[in-house]
Amino acid sequence: MHHGEYTDAYLYAWDKCVYPVMQDGDDSVPRMQHEHYANQFLITKEKVNDVIQNLDQCWLDDAVPTFYKLENQYKVRVPGSGWNRWDLVHICRYLYLNGTFDDEFWSKLLTRGKHHTEVNSTRRKFDRKDNIGFQ
Repeated sequence: MHHGEYTDAYLYAWDKCVYPVMQDGDDSVPRMQHEHYANQFLITKEKVNDVIQNLDQCWLDDAVPTFYKLENQYKVRVPGSGWNRWDLVHICRYLYLNGTFDDEFWSKLLTRGKHHTEVNSTRRKFDRKDNIGFQ
């Protein structure tokens, strides 16, 4: 596969089955195929858009939640909510890799002691060779 023509965020989204909504209609990257396979993504376009809109409003209001508060907003511990922690972790990682929001935003969302250990992966360096499950 020719990974060089795709962004880290786009490859991560495909690898984790996150609909890459930030690349919808993006003609600057060749062969954007995700729009044709929208119904195949486990983390749907609607979920990603919902989180983006929510976090964007929080950012504009200078009221960025911690990750624990974000989980509470989406009721990840409530059976039948349609959300789980990994949905949010993968969406946040995708947004971070895409360059969405600034460092201050991510510092607030990922306040020490206000998120689960696995959420630390959100801001880790992305290595295409080691971090992509498909080759």
